[in-house]
Amino acid sequence: MKSSGWTLVEHAKQADAMVVETYDNQDQDYRKRLEGTITLVRSALDEIAVSQVKTLIIVTDQSSTTGEKRKGVDATNLHAACPDGIHGFGSLTAETLGRIAAQQGITTRIFRLYNLNDDDAFQLLEQGLQTKATNSDYEVMNFGA
Repeated sequence: MKSSGWTLVEHAKQADAMVVETYDNQDQDYRKRLEGTITLVRSALDEIAVSQVKTLIIVTDQSSTTGEKRKGVDATNLHAACPDGIHGFGSLTAETLGRIAAQQGITTRIFRLYNLNDDDAFQLLEQGLQTKATNSDYEVMNFGA
């Protein structure tokens, strides 16, 4: 990010945009396992509440949609909520928490990444930060599916 001209700051109060990358810490205790998703995004929302952030990007995997499809759900629907285990529920909740930021007028983008190398992921992130808002305050995008 720095090599592309972005300035990284310690706190959201000093930022125009915030990027939150969720992760699966593989902990056996489900409460601790959710620290990489729900807890992380909740903390980001606390910082956003006292900042001037205009754009929030939540980077996650596709575990909120890769679980077993419910009966009657079209198997080709990539946006259907089908959490894959406890991490999938955490990712789905993190995505939902992103709607709170959108309701506060912050352009919110959810990037669901699947099997991308770091260079491709950083390129998508940079594009997401540079792209002007669409008609929607909340967007969910799948990459590498």
